[in-house]
Amino acid sequence: MLSPNSRDETGAQRLAALDKPRFCGRRTFRSSDLLGGGEMELAPNNIYVLVLMLAPIAGAVLILIGKVLPLGYSLLPSFLVWSVGTVYGLFKTCPTEGGPVSMFYVFGGWAEPFGIVLELNRISWAAAGLGFLIGLVLWLHTRGREAYGSSFYLVLYLVFFSLHGVLFSRDLFNLFVWFELLSLCSFVLVAYDHSPRALMAALRYLFLSTVSIIFFLLGIWIFYRHGGSPSFSQVQGFLEGLSTASPRSLQASLAIVFITAGIITRSAVLPF
Repeated sequence: MLSPNSRDETGAQRLAALDKPRFCGRRTFRSSDLLGGGEMELAPNNIYVLVLMLAPIAGAVLILIGKVLPLGYSLLPSFLVWSVGTVYGLFKTCPTEGGPVSMFYVFGGWAEPFGIVLELNRISWAAAGLGFLIGLVLWLHTRGREAYGSSFYLVLYLVFFSLHGVLFSRDLFNLFVWFELLSLCSFVLVAYDHSPRALMAALRYLFLSTVSIIFFLLGIWIFYRHGGSPSFSQVQGFLEGLSTASPRSLQASLAIVFITAGIITRSAVLPF
């Protein structure tokens, strides 16, 4: 038979378990689940993070619908949907003094480490804005050239979609998935004009991308094996709990080196 004190302890443990953020909806996450502490600001700006993700997909869908029409009937509407949606999302999530440092969108309402969470902070916002400007210049440069058909713009919008996924990811596994999609789209764009030089460059990039996958997955495996989750917050907690003399500190250092090498190789930072 349980004593009154043991009953109180059991009840407290159950309350603590219920307090864990499994299904959050429009509530805020607990600070223990977040990268760097603090609370997630889920409302009202969280929906605009999703707008930034959906804008290029909407443009790609219009390109697909326009397959049955001449290119001119689908190219301009898809451009307007992508550009206006992206500018609107960037405007609504623009960092302000005194505003939230980060904005989040939680898929299905499931908190980390079980669910997928998108995070938009000031660095990713600036990178998304820079990517939009580069994409705008690229779109205007290729506009009206017969060599670039609807399939080119379809893949181009998928590049923007996967780029936003890379910028807004909060766990290593989804970061890997977004990088894979970005690499495939980049491979198609590099080889688009079917010239021997373009095909050779695409094959070279495909080889480097394959090598980078090995390094990246090794790093993810080390963190998942010792940290228990690919979530950035869980990885941070694992790293903070390490001591310099711990054998796991060497393994964590190797994981960081592998992931960094994979990202650098896949991003074509090296000039070969």
